[in-house]
Amino acid sequence: MYGGLFLALVGIGVVGCKKEVSSNDTSSDTPELITPDFRANKNLIEFNSIESYENFINNYEEAQKNEAFDALRNSNFQNYFSKTENHVMLKNDDGTDSEVYEMDDRFGQLLNVDGAIKIGDYLFKINLSEKEVRVVSYSAEDDYQSVLSVINSSSKEVKVFSTDDDVLEILETGTQEKCGGSSGFNKYEDVNDQYGGKFTFRARYFKAGIYNHVYVRGEHHYAGSAYNSQFYEDDMKFEVHVDEWWKALRVRRKPCGNGHATYHHGSVRNFTSWPNPNISDPITRIFHVYEQTRVLNGYRVWVRGIVKIQGTTYTTPYFGRIINSNF
Repeated sequence: MYGGLFLALVGIGVVGCKKEVSSNDTSSDTPELITPDFRANKNLIEFNSIESYENFINNYEEAQKNEAFDALRNSNFQNYFSKTENHVMLKNDDGTDSEVYEMDDRFGQLLNVDGAIKIGDYLFKINLSEKEVRVVSYSAEDDYQSVLSVINSSSKEVKVFSTDDDVLEILETGTQEKCGGSSGFNKYEDVNDQYGGKFTFRARYFKAGIYNHVYVRGEHHYAGSAYNSQFYEDDMKFEVHVDEWWKALRVRRKPCGNGHATYHHGSVRNFTSWPNPNISDPITRIFHVYEQTRVLNGYRVWVRGIVKIQGTTYTTPYFGRIINSNF
């Protein structure tokens, strides 16, 4: 794993390699971002290999990932959310128990507007509405639009997986472990304060075949046109439910066996990630429970939101989901 990220934007007017260009050269409109594990141009992110992608998702520290995502936002890469239609829920929301058809905030920054990403010698396309991951071979000599046409077709060249599958494991080994699996979920609870502000707390397990993300998120939708840090103490936290037998926020990933569990202790916890600056509405805080390429075969996520304003504490009911959590 790299001790620090080397990020370079290749183009005119940005840090990186320079070249002389004529006035009609438009290459500077599409600077490339280059890191040890991937590169990004305007249309696509390309990871060097499956191992490079796994290294980025599984091993990068939070600060390293944030650095990479910041660099992507400063490049000309058009991510999944750059297309307005991609912001719309693809199937009807059935409330707090709705299936997860909405794109993950972080993973969507790695996909292009078509929901595609290149990893090693493959192009992957994620279709959440059909719970589908489509894969086709993609070499450096291939034209992206031509490969995209193939991956959207019924060609025998296309491999089709479920978002519930361990897709990278299947591609690398040809098999997938058959031990118990666990479904995704997307649950939330709201709490309102006496000043007109609203707080939404969410627990979610997002599954995309090549990316799995469990997190707890707090959102502060504050009243009025400006955020007043003295009025709102910004004391958003969450509490992990504790009883006699179950005292942890826990997940267990594949490969199967008790040696692959992650535990986060019970009681009140602080959010650890601040994806949005305080000038935005809502103010968002996140706790990343699990972010890996491997799917889970069990978890216990049972939490409630807590916020303190002007000496008054507000809480939501406990919410979440528990599946195969006897570990």
